[in-house]
Amino acid sequence: MVSRITLFLQYTVTLFYTKKYKKTIIPLLMVMGSTLTAAILYGALTPAFPKTEIITDEFGNEEEKGKFSNVYIAWYIIAVLETLLTVGVSMVMRVISFKVRQLLISKEC
Repeated sequence: MVSRITLFLQYTVTLFYTKKYKKTIIPLLMVMGSTLTAAILYGALTPAFPKTEIITDEFGNEEEKGKFSNVYIAWYIIAVLETLLTVGVSMVMRVISFKVRQLLISKEC
């Protein structure tokens, strides 16, 4: 969650300094939206992770036992969807892709 919020803030700074380039606003907002949504979902899922419980056997020995949960699957789904959206935006809207940068460098040479 913290890494997603950090990325969101970095994209906010990037948007602030590139807002004069109108074509960058929509793609950056889309990526920022997916990053912030992922952060919110990660934060919402955190309490759903199973807690360990202490079990005492018949001899009085205490043992920690973890509970099983499928919450981890949701993390993977969120990560894959966020990655697909970010890559998709950079593929469709070439203004924020690496390819445009390569074209600009090759034109300068």
